[in-house]
Amino acid sequence: MKEAFIDKKITYHCSGLTFGTLSIYWGIPDQVVAELMGIDLKTVKIYAKIMDQVKVREMGKWERKEVM
Repeated sequence: MKEAFIDKKITYHCSGLTFGTLSIYWGIPDQVVAELMGIDLKTVKIYAKIMDQVKVREMGKWERKEVM
């Protein structure tokens, strides 16, 4: 955290959420993520839903772009 200049205390929960979310973002199947993390598939589906919301938000940026 020092080398990355992160002032926030990173907990196990925070690092797990990051791992799960990025794994889904990179296309690792939900079932594999659940097994790697040792958690229920229902919990992984929450991470997938977060990623869906991010995708919708980011794709919405296309609507605000002017055609060159």
